[in-house]
Amino acid sequence: MSRAAQDEHLKRLSQAGKLHLVPESNRKTLRDPDHDAAIHISGEANHLVMWNGE
Repeated sequence: MSRAAQDEHLKRLSQAGKLHLVPESNRKTLRDPDHDAAIHISGEANHLVMWNGE
């Protein structure tokens, strides 16, 4: 699966309420690979994926 397909799948799961995508609160700890791996939604870089648990 391509990176773009993975990002779209995670965005759909987020919109469906299955998981939450959130930004890292302490951005000073982020390195270049972390920034590259972020999922961008509405111009915001989200670094963490939290499962809804349902």
